[in-house]
Amino acid sequence: MNKNVFFILPAFIIAAGITAYSIVNTFIESLGYLPGLNLYGISFDNYKALFADRYFAKSLAYSFYVASVSTILCLIMGLALGYLICRVTSPVIQTVYRMPFILSYVAAGVILFTTLGDHGVL
Repeated sequence: MNKNVFFILPAFIIAAGITAYSIVNTFIESLGYLPGLNLYGISFDNYKALFADRYFAKSLAYSFYVASVSTILCLIMGLALGYLICRVTSPVIQTVYRMPFILSYVAAGVILFTTLGDHGVL
């Protein structure tokens, strides 16, 4: 096993933990368990009513259709663009390829400037 995996493991564990907590907490709240509102009963009645509605079923099927089509199109275009970038040795293409790396540092600088500046949050 590559030892570099261990360097990203702490960040992965934190991100996975936060995501899992959010999903579980949202599911428990959707069942009706909201201690802040003095609701302690757990019930599947809302889910039964929701999945019995035919308009919801149509909407859910359409959402899956749109998500599937957009994912497949993005995958095809991304693979084609990646293949093009690997094969073309033009300096213009290489500059465009490196642009997201440059822009991420610029964005981080702007965020730091607005946070720590005279009119920033801090």
